[in-house]
Amino acid sequence: TVDVGNAAGEEQAVPFRAVIIPNPSGQGQGAQLWIDTESYQALYLKVFDVNGRLLSEEAFHGTPGRTVRDLPPVLALGVYSVVITDAGGGLLALKWVIL
Repeated sequence: TVDVGNAAGEEQAVPFRAVIIPNPSGQGQGAQLWIDTESYQALYLKVFDVNGRLLSEEAFHGTPGRTVRDLPPVLALGVYSVVITDAGGGLLALKWVIL
C-alpha cells in the first residue's frame, strides 16, 4: 500500500501503486499507466489538463499484480494530471509531461 491523501485531504493508505511509462513522453507517442494492485478492485482513471478540464475518464477493474492502461495519445504539449481513485475514496494523482 501507499500512503497518500484522499479527496478530503486526509492521509490514508491506498492499495495500489501507479507509474506513467514513459514520462515525459513525446507528442503523439502516447504512454501507458502501470497500476500495481494487491487484489481485484474497481478503479477510476481521469486525465485533466493544466486548467483542470477533464479530458478523459474511464472505469475499469484492477487485477492482482499489474494492470496496464493506455493514456490518450492525442494531447498537446504540456503538463497533465492523471488521477486514479478507488471505490473506498483512495486517490493517487500523477503528473504527466508531454514534450
